Amino acid sequence: MADETYKIDPAIREKYRIEREKRLRNEGNDQYQSMTGRFAHYNEDPYADPEFSREAMEKEVEVVIVGAGFGGLVAGVNLQNEGIDDILLIDKAAGVGGVWYWNRYPGVQCDTESYVYLPLLEKTGYLPKNKYSEGQEIREYAELIANNTGLQERTLFQTSVTGMIWQEDTKRWLIETDREDSLFARYVINANGQLNSPKLPGIRGIEKYRGHCFHSSRWDYAYTGGGQWGGLARLADKAVAVIGTACSGIQLIPHVAESAKRLYVFQRTPSAVDTRANLPTDTDWIKGLKPGWQKERIENFTLLATGGTAEEDLVQDGWTEMSKEIGAFAALPGSDGHFDATAAEAADYARMERLRSRVDEFVEDRHTADALKAYYKFYCKRPTFSDEYYQSFNRDNVTLVDTNGLGVTEVNEQGIVFDGVVYPVDCIIFASGYEVGTLHTERAGYDPIGRNGLKLSEKWSEGLRTFRGMQTHAFPNWFLSGLTQSAISPNFLHLITEQMNHIAYIIGEAKRRGLNSVEPSEEVENAWCEEMDRRDFNYDYLVDCTPSYMNNEGKIEERTSHSITGSIYGGGAIEFIRMLEAWREEGSFRGVLAD
Repeated sequence: MADETYKIDPAIREKYRIEREKRLRNEGNDQYQSMTGRFAHYNEDPYADPEFSREAMEKEVEVVIVGAGFGGLVAGVNLQNEGIDDILLIDKAAGVGGVWYWNRYPGVQCDTESYVYLPLLEKTGYLPKNKYSEGQEIREYAELIANNTGLQERTLFQTSVTGMIWQEDTKRWLIETDREDSLFARYVINANGQLNSPKLPGIRGIEKYRGHCFHSSRWDYAYTGGGQWGGLARLADKAVAVIGTACSGIQLIPHVAESAKRLYVFQRTPSAVDTRANLPTDTDWIKGLKPGWQKERIENFTLLATGGTAEEDLVQDGWTEMSKEIGAFAALPGSDGHFDATAAEAADYARMERLRSRVDEFVEDRHTADALKAYYKFYCKRPTFSDEYYQSFNRDNVTLVDTNGLGVTEVNEQGIVFDGVVYPVDCIIFASGYEVGTLHTERAGYDPIGRNGLKLSEKWSEGLRTFRGMQTHAFPNWFLSGLTQSAISPNFLHLITEQMNHIAYIIGEAKRRGLNSVEPSEEVENAWCEEMDRRDFNYDYLVDCTPSYMNNEGKIEERTSHSITGSIYGGGAIEFIRMLEAWREEGSFRGVLAD
């Protein structure tokens, strides 16, 4: 530890502290506003038929899956593998794909490798065109799964669940919708997704603006022209403001910069932007693939990207490189079991210094370059990757408005106001992301009612209580997917897929055993909550981070168990998955109450 490699400039530590203090706000997650009420028009589906209608449905079905994103589709496929075909999916969108249905902004890509991100590649025989797939290809792949498995015609589109009530006498769930449907299901799988409710920044006066505006997850190509590849020709005579410089902003800003007459980028906190280096899929590599290749590759990625070690790095991307540089961040399965805080901080510091120096390589104006440098620890915000973002600020038509951590002051009839200056614009694009710190029932839009009239919000009023994040006592035949009281990985879909494998097994086994209902006992639920406390995620890293959804907007001590940062299993993703596999292999249904 005496080596110069481990020395950290105290001035940088102080800079981190100052940058964090700038962003702290008493409102926490309340600094954002839901796209409801007077802001509901921001949430309208620009890709759907506004005249769509259908007759109300009354139907009994074995399984209802809420959500037709990849989680819901994987659930449906796995249920079919268990011999269960009586399935109905419900989604508020007009098509499958979940977040990839909604995110159609120019430049949208997955930020983990396509070969590990897209599920069921061996089953479908599909291989992505590039290492990192574009959004349109991802959405089309979701459609391929839905069409090839018959799930497309088993989905109620443009339909939102409004109520969910357990009927003890019939051992069924009554699911009600905004289309006045009454659906009776033996089992319910909530596959709503972690990112299903877009949010707006809580800026004073948004409703006063008289120009055009939309959220990045509801991109208006009728206004901008072009498509996900860019070419936004209708912006050629427009002054545009983009609010938000995280994952979505990083991807869309280069395309708006290329097309708009004038672009103002409003930044609170800069993102750390590493190299993307996207490449076409290697045909020689495809020829050498053997059965089981995707599972092996996915687990290798997850292990390395969550701090473990492996003899070989199969993916070799920015995420797995991080593990090599910051491997001491957490002692997860596969590591040597020791946590060296000094080495971890030094590795983190070295990586951030490299990323800060990367800005100088591309941005010509020194003042702008300095404003784009991220002064916080690497995992304080979700890392981003781009080979075009920084170069956008060399364009004469692009201005970075750095708000020094404060955010935009207000919006008026003409445009954006910051520090007494009015920036008149024809269009405002909110690249402000999704709700992740709100309650599950708020994001879902319904509050399930279990046995004896118990509402889920009431049961979880003092914190999430589940058995391994997927079942909860007093809610028979009810399943949840997500990241709370579960493990976490940069590849969210890996964990969701493993959960859906597990849920489908439970439902299939219950059917084989002739059971009417299954739910976790109070004892096993309590034991899991105790295990969560004992093996809690290392939140110490996030305590002094710049505010973001990663640390509950700087209020990590007030985190709710319903958010991504609420309650994460500290044993790591691979250990969590092995735990589920061992439970299934044992075959005793240990901890499950069966009727």
